Amino acid sequence: MGFYTGSKSFPGSRFSASVNMSSSGFDRNNSYVVADHVTTQRQSSVSYSKNWEGTPFNFSASMNHSQNVKNKTVSLDLPKISFNAGRIYPFKSKNSTGTGKWYEDIQLSYTSSLDNQINTYDSLLFTSEALEKMNTGFKHDIPLSIQFRPFKNFSISLR
Repeated sequence: MGFYTGSKSFPGSRFSASVNMSSSGFDRNNSYVVADHVTTQRQSSVSYSKNWEGTPFNFSASMNHSQNVKNKTVSLDLPKISFNAGRIYPFKSKNSTGTGKWYEDIQLSYTSSLDNQINTYDSLLFTSEALEKMNTGFKHDIPLSIQFRPFKNFSISLR
């Protein structure tokens, strides 16, 4: 199954999904398709992203699934989220004339990410044991930089 919505219906947004999930028991008891019995790997993904026009901000979220029906293992990323702010100049004057102040060249950006991962067996997937073993992480990055131009064709960048 696949689904996609483009930018005409929701400007700046994108949603897509591809889901292929089953249990070995379901395939064995309910499927007459040979490929369902021969193929041992299943992959799924659902993603959403949003860009705000005229701003440096964007957001993305995804859920991913991978399973091996032969050894009954399942790996899930749910959800994986990222928020970014592109390069901005927080001290730049809006009505600047002539040579600006040194601090107006300070640049910063921002990135945050959240990830949750579950690695388990399909029989334990919806149990409290699987949730207790979930690996969770959250990260912030705020790089700050400035560029100096001591000479006409020479610059120094600090990060």
